Amino acid sequence: MNFTSPSQRGRSAGRRAHAFCASLAAIAITLTMAGCSSAKSTASTSANGGSAPVGSTATSAAAALVPGQYKSGITVATSQGYPPTDFVAPNGQITGFDYDLGQALGAKLGVPFKFQETTFAAIIPGILAKKYDVVMDDMNDTKAREQQLTFVDYFQAGTALVVKAGDAGSIKGLTDLCGKTVATTTGSANADVAQAASKACTSAGKPAITVLELANGAANLLAISSGKAVAEVDDDNTAGYSVLQSKGKFALVPLSEEKTAPAGIGVPASNTALAKAIQAGLQELAADGTYKQLLTKYGLTQNAVDNFVINGAVG
Repeated sequence: MNFTSPSQRGRSAGRRAHAFCASLAAIAITLTMAGCSSAKSTASTSANGGSAPVGSTATSAAAALVPGQYKSGITVATSQGYPPTDFVAPNGQITGFDYDLGQALGAKLGVPFKFQETTFAAIIPGILAKKYDVVMDDMNDTKAREQQLTFVDYFQAGTALVVKAGDAGSIKGLTDLCGKTVATTTGSANADVAQAASKACTSAGKPAITVLELANGAANLLAISSGKAVAEVDDDNTAGYSVLQSKGKFALVPLSEEKTAPAGIGVPASNTALAKAIQAGLQELAADGTYKQLLTKYGLTQNAVDNFVINGAVG
């Protein structure tokens, strides 16, 4: 059986799929996002109080490519709660790989990257309504999304399940979820993966999967811990981080049948000028070592890309 979603894979696929606070460390599942007070907008300082990541200033060649209307700043949509790429620190400030990369890009392009938190499902509508200029949210570049956004691919991720540690022996992949309830994030491509798996179950004469679409990863994990779901479908980078922080409560089940997919920094589909400026900025960050430095900081070196392709979705 082929459980691969025909159009989108992974969260970033949505992302985004896992939401917890940075204090996740004690995933004693106070995963009630109430504990995660979030900063709605931040400018250029990182959550640990330091300055923006290393990178040359606006004298870079990439800065000359930034369209004039963005010289006062670029508003970045993010949904947060998806460590290690996007989450909220204990002090309530936005942090993570995407945030730090955004600050480094801002330094290269000579404009502040102003992050604003919203729900994942609201990001693309918000960009189309010109509420936000850019999305940096570990969002998968897919053919369907390219109808609305132009992506500069900067990351790649696979797909995995998060299950209770005690279920790891019996749940080894999507074929073991037939007849069970699976949590995923509303609007994510991981939801597509779960729905495709459910169809494969019924095509094989097995019970369908009940796909429980929730607001964020914190809610998904709470559903598992409370027994409302047996698994969560998520990006492998976020899933792995969640399992690590759970200190034995959860286990990771990689989905080898799901191919890796590129994640992109998205801008309105018609705004190729901004996309090219961002692409040039990323290339400069790779050349000076900042890109690798940030990947290493968040344990994401396996998710690196060699080239920052525009609209590199496949299939």
